[in-house]
Amino acid sequence: MKAPTFYRLVAVCACSILPFAPALGADRPELADFARGFMEDFSDPGKQPDEVAREYFASAPIFFVGEMPGLSESPDIAPLMLRLFREQFHVLSQPFSSYEIETLAMGDDGSAAMLVAFRRDPGTKPGTGIFCNIFSLARLGGRWKIIGWSLFAMGNAQDCSHSH
Repeated sequence: MKAPTFYRLVAVCACSILPFAPALGADRPELADFARGFMEDFSDPGKQPDEVAREYFASAPIFFVGEMPGLSESPDIAPLMLRLFREQFHVLSQPFSSYEIETLAMGDDGSAAMLVAFRRDPGTKPGTGIFCNIFSLARLGGRWKIIGWSLFAMGNAQDCSHSH
């Protein structure tokens, strides 16, 4: 599956702009742990979507699905979107096994943005290996929370920044 033009543009912009706003050194490991934990819990069939949503999402997040934003007044939007993404991208039957933060930027106001590649084992169905995530994060109540998430597949690409 090829990424829509919109997502390629977002990934290119993120990789072009974000390196100029480096994350504070002390927060890099914390954000890496956040990305790893989210990838593992999102892929874990033992974790219910509402449990993952409470742990990782702000109360009013926005999701980008295709070129349409997913925004709702319902407090159930995050669990619903997690359930839909798990189903659509076969996450539980083909879980993600590794991740790489390609770009990380952090503001001094408690905000951060990450471009993160989630990868599956090489033996998975061809074309489903890499998923690119653009997370907009905020420190809320002392913890990092996702306030915006854009997820797109890059098939057999080596990373999220380039289509090979």
